[in-house]
Amino acid sequence: MKRILATAITLLCVACGDDSDHASTSGAVTGRAAPARGAENSPPEIISAEIEPEGAWASEPMSLAIVASDPDRDRVKLEIEWYRNSERVADLDGADVPAGSFARGDRVYAIVYASDGRSEVTHQTGAIIVANSPPSIRRVAITPMRATALDLLQAEVDARDEDGDPVELSYRWLRNGQPIGDSEGPRLEPGAGHRGEVVVLQVRGSDGTAESDWIASAPLTIGNAPPEITTQPNYTLSGSSRYDYEVAARDPDGDRPLKYELVEGPPGMAVDIVSGRVSWQVPGSAKGVYPIELRVSDPYGGKTTQSYSLAVDWSELPASAAAPATPSRATAAPPVEERDGDYTEEDRVGEDAGDEF
Repeated sequence: MKRILATAITLLCVACGDDSDHASTSGAVTGRAAPARGAENSPPEIISAEIEPEGAWASEPMSLAIVASDPDRDRVKLEIEWYRNSERVADLDGADVPAGSFARGDRVYAIVYASDGRSEVTHQTGAIIVANSPPSIRRVAITPMRATALDLLQAEVDARDEDGDPVELSYRWLRNGQPIGDSEGPRLEPGAGHRGEVVVLQVRGSDGTAESDWIASAPLTIGNAPPEITTQPNYTLSGSSRYDYEVAARDPDGDRPLKYELVEGPPGMAVDIVSGRVSWQVPGSAKGVYPIELRVSDPYGGKTTQSYSLAVDWSELPASAAAPATPSRATAAPPVEERDGDYTEEDRVGEDAGDEF
């Protein structure tokens, strides 16, 4: 059987004054004949040979630590054979064994051959049992990478087990360094973080026997969320042909004050910048479709717009200013939301094809 010379092994050469021709080792040693050059040769000695680490996992490399010497100070050549469950592993012949060479539960040992060119001795190491490998968490991330209080945060995790065991994940969400209560799953509901707060996700894996360390994601700073308009346009007039609409809005971050603006509307329409009350005294000359766009903004650049239209078609012309006129119908376009920061989204909410007065 051909064996390859092992490399990267430390040899300890010890001078010996004993003229006897014998071998002394720390384990089971046998001798085998080698070409003789003289009658007084002393065979080499394998002082120790141990597999490290003792409780190795399949997911980590192993090595063989050998201390050998020759009483005659001859050069010692070493060869190594690795065994799995008493079967020779043909492709392993060095002192270093890469991770994944063995599986959980394998009984592993090695046989070392030491030769000075004239005599050879062997030593079998003690056997180790390959231990269960804990899962490894290779990557933890939070999506979306640019989030506001309106977003659902989700975990992205790359977890593996070298033994092929199923991995159960545990989650721990932190906000500004403190645990977020009732948040132990892969998702964090909208509103759990607000503008300027820092969210971190920690993940640990378990195969039922061993656990990985907690691995943390990169910190995610929550961006500013725009206000939300919570009301739908009004399509009724008061008895004096006056149009009123109380715009209501909320800010997911709790920002105050909110600013209300009329971006587009018919002549004479106005909105209170603080209260959001829209008012319009509809003149008798009004007729046709009037686009209306309202905007609500917070102090940090977040804004939302709501667009709709009023189609004014008098059922009868007003006889005088004292006689109120009634438009016959109005139509509405759906609201539009525009997010703050470097990106925008338009979310169409609701639709009214044409409410009748």
